[in-house]
Amino acid sequence: MPRSPESTRGWESRNAGSVCGEVRDLQRGRSGLEDLPVCIVTGHPEFRKLIYDRPVPPPEGYMDKPVNEEKLVSNIRRILELRERRD
Repeated sequence: MPRSPESTRGWESRNAGSVCGEVRDLQRGRSGLEDLPVCIVTGHPEFRKLIYDRPVPPPEGYMDKPVNEEKLVSNIRRILELRERRD
């Protein structure tokens, strides 16, 4: 039986901060993935603090839903430009 949004809210708030950590764990040690930029897109802007308070590298980008196409493209360009400067 699918859970209602109300019943999953507690799980989401407890685990939202671990999403970036899980992505970083998946990247670690995998050839070609170590330097892959991460952009979190979420419909829960209150999770930003949880994501950035993790003891892992923060995502290169973060966006709240609904996503505006222009902002998405701009954010991706910024992430890629920062990566090029770093390399």
